[in-house]
Amino acid sequence: MDLERLGAPALAARFLGWYREFSGHPHPRPLTEHYVAYRAHVRAKVACLRQALGESVVLGASWRHEAWRESARRVAEETCSDVVELRCEAPVEVAAARLAARAGDPSDASAATLAAMTVDFDPWPEAAAIDTSGDPGGSVASALDVAGV
Repeated sequence: MDLERLGAPALAARFLGWYREFSGHPHPRPLTEHYVAYRAHVRAKVACLRQALGESVVLGASWRHEAWRESARRVAEETCSDVVELRCEAPVEVAAARLAARAGDPSDASAATLAAMTVDFDPWPEAAAIDTSGDPGGSVASALDVAGV
């Protein structure tokens, strides 16, 4: 959620509470997660519109479902934007160690999130794999090379 990404997880929780109160229904966690994903999708559309105005945009998310990726591709096509699909890859052990070492991070990702995403990730042959297991500078260089920058 935007507020979590901006370092305000308590406000994000309050916002979701207000949403539940307004709707009059205590939504189950999967529906809440869908809402958060939808908000990310809306942010992606806004970013694509900004790109249409000549601004470069990076959309960072798990993009684990092909339907989400296809939606982003459609928006890019509608705005005559170029798309460069990058899939960050690191061994599960590396990702788990990084999650365990985080402190004060606005993300609520956990080992359970990692396990669920690993199982529930649609194939993504269109994306270039970027090795993120080592030095961040090397990963950035690889990504820029793939993007032609």
